[in-house]
Amino acid sequence: MGIVQNLHQQTSELYSLLKSKQENRDDLIKRINALLEERQQTLQLFRPPFTEDEKRLAEEILIYDKKINVLLSDIMGEIKRDIVALKVKKQKHSRYENPYNLSPQDGMFLDKKN
Repeated sequence: MGIVQNLHQQTSELYSLLKSKQENRDDLIKRINALLEERQQTLQLFRPPFTEDEKRLAEEILIYDKKINVLLSDIMGEIKRDIVALKVKKQKHSRYENPYNLSPQDGMFLDKKN
């Protein structure tokens, strides 16, 4: 199998993996990283000249690549939202467990008689 065909197969496999919603996100991320590393190694071997069939496959790869970038940014945004939600949850839990350990946010009030 040629370099272009191999790259096309890896790209389509990555795209189909990103389109499928898996329950275990850690396994999904590991598989995505492995496919991206394989694809990067194949891209380093990518050299012209190309036949007409290879040019057509390269155009399909570019189309897939745009879609893959959108899906990866969606996954990244989802992970960021989960991290923010986890931080807020941790903060609220800490305030609930120890309400007297809060630092003043506005300053202090000093009651002074004249």
